Amino acid sequence: MDLSAFTKQARQVMRLAVKFAEQKEQRMLGTEYILLGMLRERSGVAGQILRQLGTEADTVWQMVDGIALPAEGDVLEKPEPSPETREVLQDAGALAGQYG
Repeated sequence: MDLSAFTKQARQVMRLAVKFAEQKEQRMLGTEYILLGMLRERSGVAGQILRQLGTEADTVWQMVDGIALPAEGDVLEKPEPSPETREVLQDAGALAGQYG
């Protein structure tokens, strides 16, 4: 997953997202973990906007906890991005490249 086009804050969001997916012993890195990463990364614009709108990381974590099923079989060393996450990251990378 090449994140070189992303800002320092966006790369931190992805590190946090991977950490959250690992805590849930997930094979796949879903967009819900990126949302959690955005909320926990304090200096990023996306997280600031989400928090201003009243979105709380603890509430999202509880929701994820309610839907996340433990991975079957061996858990990978690092979760792989889900197809949806790959698409989101590709679109975000294209936009990031436009803005330099």
